[in-house]
Amino acid sequence: MGDPTGATRLHVVELFLNELGHEITPERLELLVAPNVVYRVPGHHKLSGSFSGLDEVAAYLSRLAGLAHGTFDLLQWEDRMVGDNYVAVLGRIQIQVGGRISRDRTVFVFDFDDRQRIRSIEVFLEDQDGYTVTTTLLDHNIWDLTRAKHKWPPASEAPLTWLGFLAWSASRRTGAIEPTLTWEMFLSRCLSVRQPEDDEEDDD
Repeated sequence: MGDPTGATRLHVVELFLNELGHEITPERLELLVAPNVVYRVPGHHKLSGSFSGLDEVAAYLSRLAGLAHGTFDLLQWEDRMVGDNYVAVLGRIQIQVGGRISRDRTVFVFDFDDRQRIRSIEVFLEDQDGYTVTTTLLDHNIWDLTRAKHKWPPASEAPLTWLGFLAWSASRRTGAIEPTLTWEMFLSRCLSVRQPEDDEEDDD
């Protein structure tokens, strides 16, 4: 015979996950979560952070829905695990924020109170810090002007600087990083930049 408590928790989790990608009010959220709920997304990207209480969590989920503009897409739920205290769900999710497209296997871990309400949610993305941006003519133009101003070598002689600068410019333009993050700060923090193999862009 199945565990009725586990079945109830899994049902609450499914109801909550169905709300992702949509604006939600604290009153609606209260039907599923505890008043002191905590929602955490580790990492250093635009969607990461820690949010406490109905108002903060509802505001975050609504902001996520607004940023995604309806692009939040659950591609596939791959697995579910119901334990004594937690429910863990593994899924593949796609979301686009500005020019950034994330396609991540994502783990949601839910903790419950004694009334079977969600007490905490932790969201672990497959790549906590990595993201994809698409460069535009504007980013290349900013590179041209900046390179001329500082007398930097052309892209053919400094390909990593060129690629990193384009990534920085596109990241600021699309909101993937804060607009106050300077090129020098981005250069010191960014671990790597990779250009898709099937993309060929003009250097200069």
